[in-house]
Amino acid sequence: MYCGDCGVVLSEGLLERSEPRWRDRADRRLGPSQSIQWLDTGSEIGQAGAEATERFTRYDDRLTNSERSVVRGLREVRSVSSGVELPKPMRERAAYLYRQCAGNDLLVGRSIEAFAAACVFLAARERHYPATVDCVAAYSPVAASPVRHHVQVVKTELEVTVPPAHPRDFLAQVVSRLDLGPSVERVAAQYLERVTAEGIHVGKHPAAVAATIVYVAASEAGRNLTQAAAADAADVSTVTISRHAQDVESVVSGAGEI
Repeated sequence: MYCGDCGVVLSEGLLERSEPRWRDRADRRLGPSQSIQWLDTGSEIGQAGAEATERFTRYDDRLTNSERSVVRGLREVRSVSSGVELPKPMRERAAYLYRQCAGNDLLVGRSIEAFAAACVFLAARERHYPATVDCVAAYSPVAASPVRHHVQVVKTELEVTVPPAHPRDFLAQVVSRLDLGPSVERVAAQYLERVTAEGIHVGKHPAAVAATIVYVAASEAGRNLTQAAAADAADVSTVTISRHAQDVESVVSGAGEI
């Protein structure tokens, strides 16, 4: 307890907020928090032992084919989301999208893994998370082309609105991967404003534009950064960086020094 006016601590002490040990195990609120990333939302709690294993085996045998597809897809969603390092809210959104796909019978005759990767990509892009289809497909057993196709299916069938990707979404990620520091990122952000004002980024890969701007900013700062390293940080080709660098340099040099 403390005074709200002057902040003087009136009394202090540790409060035990956990379950009392004398409560029966069946009545204790234990286990992980609920999540739609699991078939039963994570509310099933068991104990180690032969009886528990047998019980879960019987539970698994009772699953229908559609429920097995959901289990398999949610497992893939968790795996891909972990690889892309999505925050928990985005993982929940990806799991929700996949459940919607299963509920609308979109899985029939299509790839479960591709749907899972598509849902992860859409969940990331909805919140401007720097993820590309190629990046998501790198952690999925399917290639990027099927993932793109299933992204369009989910967007059409579920009416998912995804904002277009912008180079600013990838700027901080590229700088972090290249370990260039905040000074280069600050200059690159100023260059990005000039490039977007001129419309140079329209119709181009946003991650490639961000990597090119970082490359130009690092070169202006005297950093020893190659186009190949910038391309690897954005998962694009060196030719793409080289082609975009001419346009970015022309805009930056035409606007004068910062």
